[in-house]
Amino acid sequence: MLTELQIGSNRDRVTVDVDTGSSVLWVMDSNGACKTSPLTGKVPDCKAHGTFSFQGSETFNKTEESFHMEYADKESADGFYVKDDISLGKDVVVKGFGFGLADGASSEVGILGISFPRVNSTGRSFPVELKNQGITNRSAYSIFLNKPNKTGSVLFGAV
Repeated sequence: MLTELQIGSNRDRVTVDVDTGSSVLWVMDSNGACKTSPLTGKVPDCKAHGTFSFQGSETFNKTEESFHMEYADKESADGFYVKDDISLGKDVVVKGFGFGLADGASSEVGILGISFPRVNSTGRSFPVELKNQGITNRSAYSIFLNKPNKTGSVLFGAV
């Protein structure tokens, strides 16, 4: 399931894969490089679904903590953890949300991890931060996948 986010004060549009198995958001840096996929042996277009240009955002904050994400299929992304505003839909803005900004990735699309954070996780998961900022009343979500090629939905704050 894919969804579109707008990131930073410049509201760069980035489409990400909603992932219930991870708790980290990461997106591709506009100056990042695409790496060879261990699955296909080819270099995917890692910018096909949009990128974030932090230079254009007045609300951007970089941390000094490096970011590395690797999945079971060996796809990966590397960069730094950063903080900026994340907009979802027309009215929802999560202020200063921490996420990975990849300067290299072997995946074609970034990830919006919505599982609950593990003990060693950096930052908060998206549902937790929605509650902490008073956008939702609780850290919950539900997903309606619908039929193939039909629009589904994610409901944050309720089931």
